[in-house]
Amino acid sequence: GLVRSAFYRGIIAAETGHVREAVSRLSESARRARNLGATADDLNATQSLAGVLAESGRHRAALEAFIGLVPLIEGASRRTRGGFYNNLGWLLLQWAELHPEPILLDRAYDLFRAAIDPLSDAPLSLANVHTNLAAIGLAEGRLADAERHLARAAHLDPQGDSFGHPYALLLEGQLALALGELHRADTAFIVAQEVAEEAGGPSSDLVWRALHGRGRAARAGGRRGAALAFMTDAHTRREATVNATGVSRGRAPFLRQ
Repeated sequence: GLVRSAFYRGIIAAETGHVREAVSRLSESARRARNLGATADDLNATQSLAGVLAESGRHRAALEAFIGLVPLIEGASRRTRGGFYNNLGWLLLQWAELHPEPILLDRAYDLFRAAIDPLSDAPLSLANVHTNLAAIGLAEGRLADAERHLARAAHLDPQGDSFGHPYALLLEGQLALALGELHRADTAFIVAQEVAEEAGGPSSDLVWRALHGRGRAARAGGRRGAALAFMTDAHTRREATVNATGVSRGRAPFLRQ
């Protein structure tokens, strides 16, 4: 009906970089779903709306959208609750990247931990949760924890089918770089770049991040010319991504179910 028609139009608009139309369509879908008492459709539309708002830099509005779902989430299925916790944690993790505050990472960590049990029968979704936990481990310098969570994500998603797989590859490179394993880091960044380029859409944001990682690895290895080339390419790709999608300079992938 009209609820899902507006939802799909909003998703298409978001994926093609038409932020204003995406916000309008997803808001319409959420409003219609709420008026009809269609809780599942309301949850889907509002969480997608929050993702678009966050990527356009409107983090407070995104958080308010999530808060509005709290009364609905208690009666939802276990898997839906797990996805909600993971998505809200991801929003806080993204916010923490732009505004480094320990409390944001602490709250995100608690939400990701809360998502594990409800998603225990959904391996790909659970892989995304462990990828997000690895990101927090890296941000806080807990490299052993980060490696453990990345290994768990790889075990749950051996074929690389999860939404967060390209991001997990990027984290693998960052972890190796932090450990001083430059060859491992460069290899991981190369694969992350290839997978992100193939996936396209939101994953295109990861292309310049992978190139930036390759630049850092080259610089650490004393390859100054290669480092400059990678960094320059990363900057060019970054600006192209922002200009093409209208999203913020935060990480693009948001909905990790």
